[in-house]
Amino acid sequence: MAAPKSGYRDESLPCGDGRDWENICRALADKRSRQEEELDWNLPAEAPLPYRYRWEHVKDVVENARMLARRLGADEDACVAAAWLHDIRKLEDQHGRRGAAEAVQVLKTTDFPQHKIGTVDIAIRLHEGFSSGRRDKPLEPLEAAILWDADKLTKLGVPQLAHILGTARAMHITQEERLELAESYTLEFVANTAESMNTEPALRIARIRYREMVGFVQIWRRQIDDPFGEPADGQPRILPSRSNV
Repeated sequence: MAAPKSGYRDESLPCGDGRDWENICRALADKRSRQEEELDWNLPAEAPLPYRYRWEHVKDVVENARMLARRLGADEDACVAAAWLHDIRKLEDQHGRRGAAEAVQVLKTTDFPQHKIGTVDIAIRLHEGFSSGRRDKPLEPLEAAILWDADKLTKLGVPQLAHILGTARAMHITQEERLELAESYTLEFVANTAESMNTEPALRIARIRYREMVGFVQIWRRQIDDPFGEPADGQPRILPSRSNV
């Protein structure tokens, strides 16, 4: 299958500044994610990008947030707005706090329901971090819990490993190094992320996704180390990261 000649393609782009709040939020998310991606790939502005990791991440967070809001009866507008805008200051320290402050100012200029802006502010402020362990009490309000879960769910699962291996970090490295990157990410970086979920639907899916990630890197390792070997019992086992061996 031939690769696209013009780099990354997304038929939903470009994002124009539309008249409604979601189009405006979406356009800002596109702009800021592209700025981050140009730095990652060390490319000039508007150059074709090989892959847009941050943009794909943000779109997935929006989809997760929308589904969780509908399932749990949360305010969908607040969840979706927070999802689009949660990483607009990703390149800065304390990006949750800084992103929330900008999100408030952006939403004030749109047709977004003004009485919901405070909820978006709180949700974005509280989303920062990667894993906090299973809480005795979920984040509040519910919309903040949903943004956390929607964001962290994108970090789990086999598709996330594909995302990582498509980034600038994974360029020009060997197959063994790619496997080590996937193992380190799975067995160390996100080892506790599933248990940090706030809502039961997200926790259930997160645990499934994490088990599947572990199984994936376990199979990959076995096929590299012993190309003609077969699993002893057919069950995935959590292997130590190669970086610790």
